[in-house]
Amino acid sequence: MHLPTTARSPISSSATISSTVYFFDASPSMRTTGSTRAAGRRRSYQPVYVPWGMVGGKWMVGGVSFGETIADALGIPHVIGVAEGISRARYYPDFKKIRVKLLAEPRSQRLIGAQLVGGEGIKERCDFLAMAARKGVTLEELAWMENVYSPAIGALNEPIALAAQNGLVRGEG
Repeated sequence: MHLPTTARSPISSSATISSTVYFFDASPSMRTTGSTRAAGRRRSYQPVYVPWGMVGGKWMVGGVSFGETIADALGIPHVIGVAEGISRARYYPDFKKIRVKLLAEPRSQRLIGAQLVGGEGIKERCDFLAMAARKGVTLEELAWMENVYSPAIGALNEPIALAAQNGLVRGEG
C-alpha cells in the first residue's frame, strides 16, 4: 500500500515549502519516509521509531514505535516476547521490577516495537530499543546480547534479553 500525501505552504510571497510523505505497508520493512522541498533543495528523512517515556507516580512507562494493541488494530503480523526482571541485584536496596514486551516480525524476527514499565531504567532501555529497531536487530541478537553486570546498577539477567528469548520460543510454536 502506497499513499502519497502532499502539502504546500507559502512562507513568503516568493517561496513555498512542499512536503511529501509516503506510507508503506508493514510488509516487509515497516517504514515511513518523508521528504521536504524547501528553498529549492530536496531533503529526505529516515524512518523514525519514536522512543517515548513518562512517569506516573512511582512507575515509569515507555515504548518504541507501537505496541501490541496498535499492531493488532492495523493488522500487522507480529511475534511477542514478554519478560519480567529487576533493575539491579536483589540484595541491593531499592531494586525495582521491570516488565518488557517486544514485538517482532514473524519471519525475520526483526524488532518492530516495544512496551516497558518499571521503577527505573525505562528511558535508557527505550533509547536502546529504538536504535535496535532502526538498525534491524533481531530477537536472536537481543536474546544473547552482552550487557553490563554490576550488581549496584544492573541485574544479572537483562529483561530485554529475557523477553527476546521468550519471543524466540513463542515464534517457533
